[in-house]
Amino acid sequence: MASYSPESRRLRVGVDGRGRGNIRHRDRERWRQRLDLNLSPATPVSLDLAFGAGTADVELGGLSLSDVGVKAGASETTIRVSEPNRVTCRVFTLEVGAIDLKTEKLGNARCQRIKLKGGAASVVLDLTGQWIDGATSQVDIAVGLGSVTLRLPESVGVEADVERFLVNFDRSGLSRRGPNYYSSNWDTSTTRLRINLRAALGDIQVEWVK
Repeated sequence: MASYSPESRRLRVGVDGRGRGNIRHRDRERWRQRLDLNLSPATPVSLDLAFGAGTADVELGGLSLSDVGVKAGASETTIRVSEPNRVTCRVFTLEVGAIDLKTEKLGNARCQRIKLKGGAASVVLDLTGQWIDGATSQVDIAVGLGSVTLRLPESVGVEADVERFLVNFDRSGLSRRGPNYYSSNWDTSTTRLRINLRAALGDIQVEWVK
C-alpha cells in the first residue's frame, strides 16, 4: 500500500494487516507480511514510522533526517543509526507500548532533542555516536513498568534529573550535586546531554561507552 500527496509532499507507505473481521489464519508462515523500504540519503526527510505487532529492524544511518517519529505497539523493534545524519535533526520521538526496544548510536541522529515515552517496556537507549559538536542536547524519558538501560558516551558531559517511584537506579559514573546527577566531565565538556528521566516500577541501568 502506497499513496502520495503532491500538495503536502507526503508519501505514505505501509502494509495492511491480513485476517481482519475476526478471521484467523493457521498457516502463519504463508500469511507472513514483510516490508523492505529504502530511502535516498540525498533527500531531506521528515520520517514517521508506526508498527503494530511484529518485528521491525530500522537502519537510519547516513540519511538526511529533519525529525523522526516512531510509534510501536506490541513488537520487537531495533533502531540503529550507524552513520551520522547529514543534517541537524530537530527532534527524535519514540512512543512504545508493550515492547522490546533496542537502539544503537542515537547520537548519530544529531538531534537537538530525543523523547522516549514507554509503557510496559524493556528498553536499551544507546546515546553514543556523533552528537552536535559544542551543543547541549536534551533527552526526555518517561517509562512505566519495565527496565531501561542507558548507554552513555564517556566523551560527552551528562546531567541527569531523575524522578522515580519503586525503581532501582544504578548511578554508576554519576555524582549528585543538589537534586541532579552529573558526570565527572560535565564542567569541562562543550558537548553535553541533559537527561530528564521519569520512571515507575522497574530498573534503570547505566553503561558508559568509550
